Amino acid sequence: MAVAQVVMAFGHFFFAMGWPGAMYITAAASELFGLKNFGALYNFLTIANPAGSLVFSGLIASSIYDREAEKQAQQPQ
Repeated sequence: MAVAQVVMAFGHFFFAMGWPGAMYITAAASELFGLKNFGALYNFLTIANPAGSLVFSGLIASSIYDREAEKQAQQPQ
């Protein structure tokens, strides 16, 4: 999880600096789907990362953690 956070931090830093080539994903979205709904597509791409984190950490990882914690709690000491 820490490695993923470091990679995401680098990506955000890369976008924040505004270096050439930083917006290839946005350009690809406009090339694939056109400019008619560009604002909606850009916002969808922006929300994809936090939504994926919510699903992974909030639903998948937490349910696995709770299940394993329950197994350990039921084991005789």
